[in-house]
Amino acid sequence: HGTGTTLGDPIEMRALQQVFATSGRTEPCAIGSVKTNIGHTDTTAGVAGLIKATLAIHHGELVPSLNYEHPNPEMGLDPDLFYVNTETKQWKEEGPRRAGVSAFGLGGTNAHVVLEQAPQRPEPQRPASGALPVVLSARDEKALREQAARWADWLAGRGDVCLADVAVTAARHRTHFEHRASVLAGGTAELVEGLRALADGRSHEAVSEGVAKPRGKTVFVFPGQGAQWAGMGRELLDASPLFAEHMTACEDALAPHVDWSLTAVVRQEPGAPGLDRI
Repeated sequence: HGTGTTLGDPIEMRALQQVFATSGRTEPCAIGSVKTNIGHTDTTAGVAGLIKATLAIHHGELVPSLNYEHPNPEMGLDPDLFYVNTETKQWKEEGPRRAGVSAFGLGGTNAHVVLEQAPQRPEPQRPASGALPVVLSARDEKALREQAARWADWLAGRGDVCLADVAVTAARHRTHFEHRASVLAGGTAELVEGLRALADGRSHEAVSEGVAKPRGKTVFVFPGQGAQWAGMGRELLDASPLFAEHMTACEDALAPHVDWSLTAVVRQEPGAPGLDRI
């Protein structure tokens, strides 16, 4: 809390030292408050300290207490347990970083909160290459074009955006309305160009195909055969771990019944049978 008063600071420090004396720490813990940095925060001292400690953990950096020269003589600061941090320094820990926030006083916040660094999240699996569909939808055609323009403007200034994240967000985390369109792109620049074409009306086919028609009878359309070609799934097999996983499962299911490898056919490996033999 860091009241800066003759009575308040010694009371807080004695309480903390009583607890930390049994913690088994081999190095002293840095202490500080927000008061020397931003001034008296009154009833928000607790939340200000919480924000400071959270940011320190996140960035791995200890923020100094400004204008500190020597402690209140009544503090009884045990140098084996605590020290006042007076300079910006890197926060080095063997394990996860932890911080305690003590807020006691007339403001009504009387609590001690312990924070711990969040575990590192693994990087999501992303396709190495290949085009992805980005779908948009709106309540009418005009709104659809306007949405495409907004997406294009946002993406144009973000060259490091992950196309896979954009595609998944558009497909799974947006409400789908009656008027729809999709843009197939292999990179941000290509996606921006496709969205601009949609917004400017240069891609009439995409919009007209996406407009929902009045409900009618359900019709099943079966395409003719012979549209396959050798290696038609190779890029997807190499780029998408999920596709490869299911393709391997299909191959395992076929194994007892055929004498050829499904993935070998897709990749057109030497010795693999042609489509006419499958």
